[in-house]
Amino acid sequence: MNRLGLQARFRGDSLDNNTNAMNTDRNQLLGSWGWAVSSGWRSAEGLYTTQLLNNQNRQLLNDPRWKLLVDPNPFNPNQMDSIIFTDLSAKEREAMLLQQVNTNEHNINFSGANDQGSYALSLGTVKDNGMIIGSWLKRINLNFNGGLNVGKNLKITTNIGAYNVEQALPYGQFGSVDPEGGASGGLLQRFVGVAPTVRYVKDTSG
Repeated sequence: MNRLGLQARFRGDSLDNNTNAMNTDRNQLLGSWGWAVSSGWRSAEGLYTTQLLNNQNRQLLNDPRWKLLVDPNPFNPNQMDSIIFTDLSAKEREAMLLQQVNTNEHNINFSGANDQGSYALSLGTVKDNGMIIGSWLKRINLNFNGGLNVGKNLKITTNIGAYNVEQALPYGQFGSVDPEGGASGGLLQRFVGVAPTVRYVKDTSG
């Protein structure tokens, strides 16, 4: 939903003479949306920055971060709303949460064989700083395969594998609710999908 969508819905409700729905539509413009002009957004700590221009906030336009949009009122096309706001691009928001991923991987292998048997040993390490700032992963793994000839028609073999993983999940481990950090995926989706007019810092103090 946005101002255009609200306008279309209001027109449809008007044609149906649905007064209750029309009032609901009007309230949407003052609701908790990134495109709404709720009076609560005028506070330096308001959730979003969108607000109608007036003499009390006009000085914000002296700040290059603030922009002005003149847009027809969704309920009265003859009325123009002057809306001020700040916004961040998806790229800027991603930079607040994501980092360049660097992965270092090392492997070493030993093997040998003779008439009595054979063996193969491999050791590997992986170090990854993670895509989300504050996350990382370290992994060490070992694999061993060996065989021993104990008779003309008998051979004993063994296969052993082991690994150890350490990781940091900055947005997981909420007690027993999300011990594996699955919230990180939801966080990325929510963070990038939030309205670009969301206020990340307090206007007066930063």
